[in-house]
Amino acid sequence: MIGLDTNILIRYLTQDDPLQAAQATEIFERRLTARNPGFISVVAMVETVCVLDRAYGLSVQEIATPSNDCSKLRFSRSKASRKSLLR
Repeated sequence: MIGLDTNILIRYLTQDDPLQAAQATEIFERRLTARNPGFISVVAMVETVCVLDRAYGLSVQEIATPSNDCSKLRFSRSKASRKSLLR
């Protein structure tokens, strides 16, 4: 399992920095598989949403719409994670 931090998520989703976007794309499209998925923590999810909203001005609908196959990703599912999202 490969941990995906906020920077990797932002670079892949926005493709705004050519060098970093290429590296993030390599991770998402070539290294992640169903057998070796990427892991996104609640902290990384929340930070990514905040950055996409505040820095990039994306709407809730744009942020919530998956742009790719999420079958190669795993998300945090702990009780603490759910509580932090409900605050």
